[in-house]
Amino acid sequence: MGNCFLYGQTGGGNNIDLKSVIERTATTLNLPSNLTQVGSCAFYNCANLALTSLPSGVTSVEYAAFQNCTSLALTSLPSGITSIQNYAFYNCTNLALTSLPSGVTSIISNAFTYCTNLALTSLPSGVTSIGDSAFAICTSLALTSLPSGITSIGMAAFQGCPSLALTSLPSGVTSIQNYTFQNCTNLALTSLPNGVTSIGYQAFKNCTSLALTSLPSGVTSVQSYAFLGCTNLIKLKCWCTSLGEEVFESCTGLAKIWIPSTCATISAYLATCSPFYGCTNVVIYTNASSKLTGWNTYWNYTGDSTQATVNYNITEAQFDAL
Repeated sequence: MGNCFLYGQTGGGNNIDLKSVIERTATTLNLPSNLTQVGSCAFYNCANLALTSLPSGVTSVEYAAFQNCTSLALTSLPSGITSIQNYAFYNCTNLALTSLPSGVTSIISNAFTYCTNLALTSLPSGVTSIGDSAFAICTSLALTSLPSGITSIGMAAFQGCPSLALTSLPSGVTSIQNYTFQNCTNLALTSLPNGVTSIGYQAFKNCTSLALTSLPSGVTSVQSYAFLGCTNLIKLKCWCTSLGEEVFESCTGLAKIWIPSTCATISAYLATCSPFYGCTNVVIYTNASSKLTGWNTYWNYTGDSTQATVNYNITEAQFDAL
């Protein structure tokens, strides 16, 4: 955790030593009305602390301020808060916020990880970035949209959020990072932003409601297990220049996929490593005239000894017409 300081700050700039006013077994506490900052690790591991509100003048919640405060029962935050730092509410399993202050512009890494009761219905319109694991394992998080100005969504940002019901992503997003939406079983995207160029390791693993029909034409890399278990993929244009191992493993609904001849590499060093392993119904289409040298021996295997049918010389337009 590094060095943690147990302090708050008053409007006059004077630090107050919270160690003198709170014991680790405390359940309630009257915070000073002129408090403006909840300092780093101020209430770290205060599992019994059941605060229901913060003073109205608070503008920032610092690093790990309430980490592991599993009884913390806040339903709202002061409207003047503009800064919520790393681990600020990490593992606050009883935190039941339905909104964040309008001045918040970024959700820092791990800010709300394991907040299983977090019930946000939207994020502030000014948010432009969501950090690594910011909302990971927030099992009650049921957002249906994200602010349009977001350009960055970090690794595992929404990992394990089964209630997340996004149908689109902001147009400025250019990368889907490792684990970003892993196990988001209610995620119902039908397309990705045109500017997306890479899709990371296990990015959409087990997103069983994902209904993409095409990857953006600028995608260069789709990493291993990116779409493993995405059983609602049915017909897909797989624009990319590199396709990792087991990308579509166990996508049992996948019936038709088109791979462009510009996809120079398809990794599959064993049958069980094929991008299509377990895709028992898939037929592959490509505008390549024959198997490319960068497509490994087992590239089209769907089982230990079974291979998907491959139709060569099929243009994108022809595939669209199928």
